[in-house]
Amino acid sequence: MKGKRFTLMLIALLCVLITLCSCGTFNPAGGGFFGGDSSDTQQSDKNPEIDYNDEDLFSVTLTINGREYEKTQEIEAIWSDDYSLHKSTVGENGIALADGLDGDYNVSLVGVPDGYAYDPNGYKADNNNRHITIDLRSVKRMKDNTRGGSLNEAHRITQTGAYEVVLQDTDDVVYFCYEPTATGKYSVESWVDINVAEINPKLQRWYGMVQTGFHSPEMYDGGGASGAYTKNFKFEIEIPEGSVGQSFTFGLMADTRKEEYPLSYIFAVKLNDEFPGEEKIDNFALPTEDFVGKASLYNHEYSSQYTFVGAEIYQSGARIFDETKYGLNETDGWYHLLENGEPTGPILYAKISQACRFYDQPLTTIEYAGNKALTIKGVNYKFFIEGRGSFRKGYFCVWHDQNDDYCPCMENNRCDGACVIGCEKCHEQCRNVSQELLDSQGGYADHCNSDGVYPVTQELKEFLQAFSISQSLFFDGNGHVETHPTIKVYADEKSQWLFACGYYA
Repeated sequence: MKGKRFTLMLIALLCVLITLCSCGTFNPAGGGFFGGDSSDTQQSDKNPEIDYNDEDLFSVTLTINGREYEKTQEIEAIWSDDYSLHKSTVGENGIALADGLDGDYNVSLVGVPDGYAYDPNGYKADNNNRHITIDLRSVKRMKDNTRGGSLNEAHRITQTGAYEVVLQDTDDVVYFCYEPTATGKYSVESWVDINVAEINPKLQRWYGMVQTGFHSPEMYDGGGASGAYTKNFKFEIEIPEGSVGQSFTFGLMADTRKEEYPLSYIFAVKLNDEFPGEEKIDNFALPTEDFVGKASLYNHEYSSQYTFVGAEIYQSGARIFDETKYGLNETDGWYHLLENGEPTGPILYAKISQACRFYDQPLTTIEYAGNKALTIKGVNYKFFIEGRGSFRKGYFCVWHDQNDDYCPCMENNRCDGACVIGCEKCHEQCRNVSQELLDSQGGYADHCNSDGVYPVTQELKEFLQAFSISQSLFFDGNGHVETHPTIKVYADEKSQWLFACGYYA
C-alpha cells in the first residue's frame, strides 16, 4: 500500500519538475483533484476542523436531513476494502477521522439512531476523494390507517424523503401512491446493502387510478446499486408542466434469503436526485402591512350614522368599477376616494372576513369546500388573507378526527396549528412554514373591523386583482360579477380589484 503512495508521489514530483523547466508558469494545484481556484473563498467552504493538507487523513462528516449534525448516541464510521477495515467514532462535531489510509474504500456507519437511514451503497472514498459527507435522513412515518395491502388502499405520500416498507410474507406487496407537487424527474430507489446480500427488493409500477381501475404493472428490479444477490431498484418518472398533482402508484416487494418475517427495507423518493426541502413548503405570501403599528393610530369602527357602500359609480344607467376614482395616500398607505384629484376622501376598504355582495361566503372561508382559490400563479395567499385562522385543524398540521390521525407536534402541544420548517416531529403530510410567518402580525382577517373589512393597501389591491382574473369575475360581459342576478357591475381590465371594495359614507 505504502509502495503505491511512494510511486504516486514520485510521479507527481517529476511532473512538477518538468513543468518548472518549461516555458510556461507553474501554478500550484488547488480546489481539489481537478485543480481550480485556491482563493480564500474556495477554502471557506471547507470544515476548519479537518486538515485537508494531511494526505494521510480521511474524514466522514455527518449531517441530518442536510443540516448540522447533533450527536445523540455513538456512531462509528467504517472504511473497508478487500484487505482491511478501519473504524473511527463520530465526535461531538459530527466528524470521524481516520489516519494512514491508502486506496479505495467503501464507507459505512454503525450505530445509526432509530428512525434514521442513509444509502449504504452511496459513499466511497479514495486518495483523491478522502473527505466525504454522509447525510442521515429521518424515516417518514406512515399514519393513514392502512397497511397499503391493496391498490385501492395504497399509502398516500406527498413528500420526497426516506420511507420504510414492511413485508409480512414471501408474497406480500405493499402499495404507495405518490402525488408530485412540482415538475421534474422523480425517482423511487431502494436502499438495501448489497454487501449483506440478504434482500433483493423489487418495484411494480401500476398504471391507472382508483376511480378508473389499474392494469398490468411494469416490474423494476434493478437500476440502483447491485451486487451478486441484491439488486436495488431505481424507478424514474418525469413530471412535466401540467401534470403536477397527478399521482403515480407503485407496489414494493422482495425476494429474500432470510427465513424470518416480517422484513423491512428503506426506499427513498427524490426529485431531480435530491431531497428538496421546499417540497414540504408552500410559497406563502406574507403581508407587509404594519397592522399593529397602525392600529394605535386609526379607528376603523364606524357608528350607525355611516353606511358601507360599494365602490362602483353610475354611468349611462349602468354600474361600473373605475379605479381612476381612487388613489393611494402615501401618508397612511391606503387607497382613498379622490377629492379634488387627491386621495384624501373616505378610506377604501375591502371585504375580507365577511362576504362581499357577489359571494355567499367571505374570502376567509372560500377554500373550505376543498378548492385552492387562494393559490394564484403558484403563490399561496391563504395566510395572507386568513391569517391565524388558517391554523385551523388539518391545513398546516395534520389533524384528521375521522381516522384518529394526528401530527405528533399537535398531540404534544408543541405547536398551535403550524410548525416551522425543519421540524423533525411532524406528520409526513404536514405543511411546514417559515419562522417569519410564525412571528408575523398575521393576515388581513386578523385585523378587520366588526364589518369584516380592512383598508385597501397596494399589496391587497394586487391580490384582489389577481383573484378576480383567476376566478373570471369579469369576462367580456360574461363574468360572475357582470352576470350577477341582483347586482350587475362592469369593469375595465385594470379596475377588477374593486369588486370587494367600498367605503363608509
